Amino acid sequence: MAAIMDEYAAHHDGLAPIVVSPDQNGAFTHNSLCADTSVYGKAETYLTTDVPRWIRDTLPVSTSSSQWLIGGFSQGGTCSVQIGPAHPKIFGSIFAASTEIAPSDGSRKRTIDRFFNGDEKAFDAHVPTTIIARHSPSSQTLDDGVRRVGRGCEK
Repeated sequence: MAAIMDEYAAHHDGLAPIVVSPDQNGAFTHNSLCADTSVYGKAETYLTTDVPRWIRDTLPVSTSSSQWLIGGFSQGGTCSVQIGPAHPKIFGSIFAASTEIAPSDGSRKRTIDRFFNGDEKAFDAHVPTTIIARHSPSSQTLDDGVRRVGRGCEK
């Protein structure tokens, strides 16, 4: 990633986006579902409170959500469409590639039983379409690599 940002900066008067890539899982074999659960801890809190605070306190960044994007591929993409729409005051844009329709640890039943103590409503609160509906209308932009919807996009 550093080489890509360096090349970008070389072509843009030394300026490039600041990219932070936090590890919300803690181990290659873990899947935190980007949620606060008893299985792998407070992944959502880490990504929505701890990481943004560290970024604001450590890096020369804008604090305007219009300048912040959350993005990812695969599990990270699913995470982005869970976290981004739920936290529009932090993230003005969302990029998600190869995302799942919902957080998953194999099957819906296994995920609900293992991570949400059998509580289907708690699970549904982490499903991207539920989150997007709960927070609409939104001023955010969502790009999935195929289409772009939201703020500043052609209708």
